[in-house]
Amino acid sequence: MTNYVKFNQSTVGLTQPMVFRLMFLLTLGSVWLMCIGGCGSDDSEKTASDHQITPTIVCTIYPLYDLARTIAGDDAEVTLLLPAGRTPHGYTLTAADVVAIRNASLVIAAGGGVDTWIQPELIRRTKNQQDSLNLYHMVSEGEEEGADSHEGHDHDHGHAASAINPHQWLVPHRAIEYVESLQLWLEGNVPPTLQQQIRDRAKALKTDIEQIDREYRGALSDLDDRRLITFHDAFDPLAAEYDLDIVVHIFSTEQQQLTAEVLASCWQAEEDGVHAMFIEPQMDAGMASRIAKSATLRLLDPLGGRSDKPGFVTYPDLMRSNLQSLLEGLRDNSGNK
Repeated sequence: MTNYVKFNQSTVGLTQPMVFRLMFLLTLGSVWLMCIGGCGSDDSEKTASDHQITPTIVCTIYPLYDLARTIAGDDAEVTLLLPAGRTPHGYTLTAADVVAIRNASLVIAAGGGVDTWIQPELIRRTKNQQDSLNLYHMVSEGEEEGADSHEGHDHDHGHAASAINPHQWLVPHRAIEYVESLQLWLEGNVPPTLQQQIRDRAKALKTDIEQIDREYRGALSDLDDRRLITFHDAFDPLAAEYDLDIVVHIFSTEQQQLTAEVLASCWQAEEDGVHAMFIEPQMDAGMASRIAKSATLRLLDPLGGRSDKPGFVTYPDLMRSNLQSLLEGLRDNSGNK
């Protein structure tokens, strides 16, 4: 037998039909509130799953930053530590930099001595099991795996894995490997509804970089005299990729001053027909004027991001502008006239 709530009619002045009508309205209201509560719970769960915290990515140098922001779009917050146009050598992290690094979802570094100032923070992140992507380590590990897979074969690749030049972003197929690694990380750190647009942007970027590689190979293929002089060893990986011959480094890791010996080597190379001489943006203009006797000094920029140079803003712009500069310089060589 069903028990109903009993009202004292003499107290509240309600007739029996009014009591039944009130009980019906109360029951209907309870059902309505339950429905609303259930719908609200579903919406809250959906909001929590579809509106995750936006990943934050911190990059040490501009080329890695530009590639990362192109893939991420609005689906991740990407910031740059080293101000665009500045050399990474000698940079010191600010207090704001350290906060950004420690709070980031992912930190991306060139590694290999390019951005040594980030190394203590990368070690800290590893201990705290925070994500980091080190381009130099990525390439080194790939080289070691390649060496293991060719164990027992007589292949001379020209250098040991430990001697890999860290400026690997200047080689298109290395840039593509970096893009693919970052794409996978992003797909695992954004909601499923955003993953396809991450893939689409990465695919478009890889297609453009593959086109840049074809442009380099096509444009450089008909040059007989492939000798050049560079500011330092940043362009060694690119030169190896496209069979260019760097005969003199104006500076090196060991030698950061313009010595009489290096100056004499530059002048001798010029007398031997090498007129493809390249400097970088951070080189002092007065020092640069001493290097070449008659050759035109041209710019090769390993970093880009310079607002005063429209052709050096994005990574694809940087690579294409460097190619144009290479062609202009190499065509001045005596062997290409």
